[in-house]
Amino acid sequence: MEISKHIKQIIIIIYIFSIFCGLLLLFTDVELWDVGISHAYVLIIFIIIDLGILTKIVINPKNLNQICIIWGLIKVILLFGDILTAKNFGLTYYEFAVYLFNIWLFNGLIISQVIIILLIIIEKYSRR
Repeated sequence: MEISKHIKQIIIIIYIFSIFCGLLLLFTDVELWDVGISHAYVLIIFIIIDLGILTKIVINPKNLNQICIIWGLIKVILLFGDILTAKNFGLTYYEFAVYLFNIWLFNGLIISQVIIILLIIIEKYSRR
């Protein structure tokens, strides 16, 4: 089942926001490049995938629901999983979680995916 045009437009805006958050994080977080270079490369991959999905949404939105939900879940799990790398930086899990969740761009990456997932699920079940 295809999602409505209105929801599709909202999802496009949210993907643009997610890409913006990722790019701004890459350009402004010095510690990301100094200490967590592998995290920066993963973020670049996230941005490329988001751009690919955004392009698919604009050109041919078939199977949009499945793609967005699966990618959103993967991305959220990996972003939360980032906390498990705290020991690599000499921090406790709590210290690293506090650091990450004090970066509004990091929060924006997570929140954008959660909103996309919820929009699709709500749209799907409201049409039944």
